Amino acid sequence: MSGIGDKLRHYEGVAKVYDEFRPTYPTSFLTRLSDALTAEPPTGGTVYDIGAGTGIFTRQLRALLSATMPIVGVEPASDMCAHAAASVAELPNIRFVNGAAEHLPAEDGAGRAVLAATAAHWFARAQFYGEAARVLRPGGVLAIVQYFRDKERSPIVQDFLGYLLDNDARRPPKRPDYLAELEARPEFGPIEQVTDLQNLPLSFSQFVGLALSSPTTRDVVDRLGQAKVEGDLMAIARRHAVGEDRLAYGMVFQYFLTRRVS
Repeated sequence: MSGIGDKLRHYEGVAKVYDEFRPTYPTSFLTRLSDALTAEPPTGGTVYDIGAGTGIFTRQLRALLSATMPIVGVEPASDMCAHAAASVAELPNIRFVNGAAEHLPAEDGAGRAVLAATAAHWFARAQFYGEAARVLRPGGVLAIVQYFRDKERSPIVQDFLGYLLDNDARRPPKRPDYLAELEARPEFGPIEQVTDLQNLPLSFSQFVGLALSSPTTRDVVDRLGQAKVEGDLMAIARRHAVGEDRLAYGMVFQYFLTRRVS
């Protein structure tokens, strides 16, 4: 990662909260992605999950892929990596290592797939794409996976983002144009784009936990205090209740998938 020290500080010390409240990826969405990973070519090789965090996405992959297919999660934040490693102690053929997207800890041609799930916006992506091309076998998959709040369709998302802006939270970085970036890379072939709109059923406390797992919300916590922000978030949740202690939180899940050309 570029500017790795500044970026990692947002994620050090929050592994437990992150793992508990960040959403998992929809099963139908991941099944389609895992089908692409198991298609031939290539034959053999390791699946690398880059910027793996606490291993939420990596564990979901492990449940869908053959136990004989090795998976390695690569994560630069030390407590995230340690939390992820502990979470897979009983799972087969999966491990986590410290490492950065721009200098992948993998040999040339070792990869069946290189994936990045809601992490690539932090990368120096020109370097990352070059590293992915180095690591992948011909025909190997590069997939950029992401989720983001559905501010176009979800009233609670709009209310929450308005609260952040009213309290001078920093604006999140603009989402990269992954399609254009990948199309410009001669190492990779045609790109498949898949988008899945979801309304996540959350309890009020799950909404609060999810909100607090964001570095942007923690900016507001630093100014107003934890208790004040938690109270404000509970008020937002109540305004958008769809049942007792229930709400629907709009999210967009998306991936861009391409293959290493020979």
